[in-house]
Amino acid sequence: MKSSSFIYKISAAVFLCVAAVVAFAQRPQANQPEDKTAPAHVFKPETKRDPFMSKQEIELIESARIAEQKRRESERKRLEDQEKARRAEIEKQRLLEEELRKNPAREIINKIRVDGIVANEVIINGSFKGVGDSVLGARITKVSGTGVTFIYKGQTFVKKVPVTSGVGVL
Repeated sequence: MKSSSFIYKISAAVFLCVAAVVAFAQRPQANQPEDKTAPAHVFKPETKRDPFMSKQEIELIESARIAEQKRRESERKRLEDQEKARRAEIEKQRLLEEELRKNPAREIINKIRVDGIVANEVIINGSFKGVGDSVLGARITKVSGTGVTFIYKGQTFVKKVPVTSGVGVL
């Protein structure tokens, strides 16, 4: 029985020593504040490079990022150019409408084609017309040897017989 009492005393002494060591280790140090939420070690890398990626993978990702950036820039420029073209077309249309208000005959001048002149009659768009007749709303006021005078919405204009057509005064 003596031996079991001896073992008991030794194990009690060992237990007290371990408890003292643990208590000493858990005691806060004098130069460190007591912060139980802070990690024991913080990793502060010098670069943002993923340590699990190879250099080739990083270069591939970087080149893909640059290509995407260039694509976005070209798309932005294409949209800007498209918007400029749209605005130019709107401005062109506005100027044309303004010109038509100032010169209403302009809208039909190119639709009237003088094919030839026979005495005091004229061939316009393939049919014979005379002074006083109307073509697309324009009234013929005078037929001369080289052209025809029209009046449309109060504005007078002259269409000449084209020389290159081989058709002229008979």
